[in-house]
Amino acid sequence: MFAYLFFLYFCILTNLCHFCMNKVQNTLVSLTKSALFGTALNLPEPLTASEYEELYHCAKHNGVMALCLDGIQRLPESQQPDKVLKMKWIANVGAIEKRYADKQKALDMLMDILRPDDISCMVFKGFSISRLYPVPSHREFGDLDIFLYKDYSRGNTAFRKNGIHVNTENHHHAQCRINGILVENHAAFLHNSNSTFERKLEQIAQKVREEQQESPLFLPPLHHAAYIAHHASQHFFTNDCNIRLRTICDWAVILQGEGKDWHYSDLKKLLQHTRETRMADIMTTICQHWYGNVSHDTRKQLKTFSERNKNLFIKAIFAKKYQRKDEKRKWVRYLGHIYKQIVFKPLRKALSKKYTK
Repeated sequence: MFAYLFFLYFCILTNLCHFCMNKVQNTLVSLTKSALFGTALNLPEPLTASEYEELYHCAKHNGVMALCLDGIQRLPESQQPDKVLKMKWIANVGAIEKRYADKQKALDMLMDILRPDDISCMVFKGFSISRLYPVPSHREFGDLDIFLYKDYSRGNTAFRKNGIHVNTENHHHAQCRINGILVENHAAFLHNSNSTFERKLEQIAQKVREEQQESPLFLPPLHHAAYIAHHASQHFFTNDCNIRLRTICDWAVILQGEGKDWHYSDLKKLLQHTRETRMADIMTTICQHWYGNVSHDTRKQLKTFSERNKNLFIKAIFAKKYQRKDEKRKWVRYLGHIYKQIVFKPLRKALSKKYTK
């Protein structure tokens, strides 16, 4: 029995090390590259109707539907999906664009509410990252995340004065809806400011308040890169290795400013002796592998990663099935659970111990 289990573990680990992306996944990456960097695209082998249907669900799961459609529209007409699927895709992207416009309006309304009380407001996560994209409305995200510094309670009071219901049951953040958009007012910039790195980010957020007079406030490029590395690391190490293609796209667009707005060497110093260093290097390695947008100087600063390490993180992006749960058979979900327990969780634990100070 023990020998059988060892053989099963070996087979799974071998499969992980030799992971190869399939045709649909390779196409998805090519489409996002075309959308982000405006590169010409011509598929060597057109997708079938069933493959395009799989691509649609894969893009939806990874939060890159709009980017994917941008890439598809650059394809020759003969290589694009059938009219029914394309219209469905366009309708969904239209809804994403409308939602973004609603979020922009909600943010303007939010500033109008906070301005009379002279409350500074930093916007981070989704909306902040979307500003870096060629088409900001094509970066999908759920809610507006704000940080009001020491005015967390005053901000909640200002919302209530304007007839907005505020839910404070979660001790990390208060929730309210403005223009139909969920707004999360974070009590702290980071929930756990225990490490030296996290305290540095807290200090940077304070400096931004002093240097930028007009709200909404945004992190400067270098520290924005550090925050993305931190956020991706949190998702990977504490949330069942949850990392998606959208995260790699975020990193790809932040790397566009490297060498002009910030330098990778400064980022490495900021992230020194933390697991975020590993995460930044791995995401940069994947961006070079997929998009080729990493400068020569930055490539020289990357640690040497084995093919297994690179494949492991690519596997993590595409490992989670994007079908609805009721479309999966129970035994498939069960095998997936075992797979995660014996491969991903030990890896996450090992990396966390090694790279956390």
